[in-house]
Parts: sequence; structure tokens; C-alpha cells
Amino acid sequence: MKAFFERLLREATAPIKRAIARIVQSAVLLTIAGICLIIMWGFLTASLFIFLEDRYGGTIAALALAGVYLVFAIICVVVLKIMQRSAKKAEQLQPTFATATSDVVSEEMQRAAEPWMEILETAGLYRERAALLMSGEALHKMKPMQLVGMAVLGGFVFGRVITGGRRRHGEPK
Repeated sequence: MKAFFERLLREATAPIKRAIARIVQSAVLLTIAGICLIIMWGFLTASLFIFLEDRYGGTIAALALAGVYLVFAIICVVVLKIMQRSAKKAEQLQPTFATATSDVVSEEMQRAAEPWMEILETAGLYRERAALLMSGEALHKMKPMQLVGMAVLGGFVFGRVITGGRRRHGEPK
């Protein structure tokens, strides 16, 4: 049995290990490429400076390169601000969309539960009706992973209630 679980674990984790290896390889190669680009940029700047220095003198060459880098820096800052502004707008619109979707789902759930509420009220089961209303409110406020946990717990409790605490093969506890 132990060998079975070890093999199952090995087979389940193999794709994850391969993905991590690819990510590490990509990160190393991108780091090396980035370092090479920085070195290339340094040599390109030096050669441009030498070219401009031969034509216009050292002061003009230094001012021209400083101006080029200043323009690059200004362009980068402007692009960064535009990206931040668009991201902020997207964040502001997202809760509105989630709220609208939640309201639609809530209305549908309420419409689906109305017949059951009427049946419970007609039968005089007011406590059960109140419990159903409270559980609906609680479920509406829960996050998806909390709902999954509650479903697992509910399934376990329901299974124990149905079987009466007996084991699978009919053996008593």
C-alpha cells in the first residue's frame, strides 16, 4: 500500500517538478540575457559618446547623451503613470461588476427559495423557515473556499448521520 501511495505521489508531483524546472531555467536564461543587454547598452553608450566626442567635442557629447537618457526616463515615467491610472480604473470598476453580479445571483437564489419558504410556512415550520433564511444569508457572505469547506463538513456529518456511525463493511465502531 505504501508503494502505491509513493508511486501516486511521484506521478502527481512530476508535472509540478517539470514546471518548476522550466521556470528556474527560464529565470536563469532571462537573467543572463538581461545582464548581456546591460553590458551591450554600456558599450553602445560608450561608442556613441566616442563618436559624438570626435565630431562635436566632449562637452557636447556628454550633454547629448544626458539629454537622450533624460528623454528615455521621462517617457518611462509617463508610461508608468498611464499604466497605474488604467490599473486603478480597472480596480474601481471591478467591485462594481462583482456587486452587480452578486445582486443578480442573490435575486435568482431568492426566487428559487420562495416556493420552499411558502411550503415551510404553510406547514407551520417557522423555526425551519427561519433557519433556512439565516443559512441563506450566511452562505451569501461566505467566500468560495469557505463554501467548499462547509460542503465537505456537511457531507461528512450527513454521511455519519445516515450510516449511524457504522463502518463501511457493516462493522460496529
